[in-house]
Amino acid sequence: MNPQIEQIQPDVFDKLASEPYFATISLFQIRRERFQSEIDEVLSSATFDPGQSGKLPGATIEVLMPMIKTNLVNAPGPVVTLEQRLIVKENPTINLATGGVNLTAEQIAVEILQTLHQFYLGGICQALYPAPEAIVPNDKFPDLVAYDVVLQATFNLTPPLRTGCPLPPTESGLVLTFAPPASDPDATLYTTTDGSFPGPGNGTATIYSAPFSVTSGTVIRWAAYASGKLGSSTGMATIT
Repeated sequence: MNPQIEQIQPDVFDKLASEPYFATISLFQIRRERFQSEIDEVLSSATFDPGQSGKLPGATIEVLMPMIKTNLVNAPGPVVTLEQRLIVKENPTINLATGGVNLTAEQIAVEILQTLHQFYLGGICQALYPAPEAIVPNDKFPDLVAYDVVLQATFNLTPPLRTGCPLPPTESGLVLTFAPPASDPDATLYTTTDGSFPGPGNGTATIYSAPFSVTSGTVIRWAAYASGKLGSSTGMATIT
């Protein structure tokens, strides 16, 4: 994943941890290894020991890893929508009792939405904004009050450089001649005659160096790879 995209989850986590409203709520960044018992303790133990953290029992916020979606699959890059999801969990019996957080899951979810709305992350990612369904009840935790809070950001991924695709071979008397793509004249050409993928990762692919003969009915595939670029798309033809 793009390093700037990977930074979004810890940025969201640290943003909430920096705001006084969330000072007594236990935050969990789910990318990191966590024992479920840590979360369960906050939600189920009235004797939860906050230690030096100042956290109180009864409510948690889990910051999940971001998800990438796209509806514009043919746009360069492509154009993607990043979805940042958080889960707010509350055990009302403990949360609303003396010594609990005393903020309902609904209140916490709305505060998260307002805190992160138009929060600019920098880099390729623009400001976060609420998803159409921004606060959604989560029924996976029947013993708790739980909500998903969903924010989005839309941006272009930078299109990677890709090697141009060679033209189909010229054929004379079942002898095939390839030429490198005009955009990448120094590219290495790979061919296969068994229908398999024509690339350096396939042990049966052959580096093209000179015209070669085939038999009628051979399925030939080809692709080009230039240094510092992705490989080209593949070409395929049946020689008759």
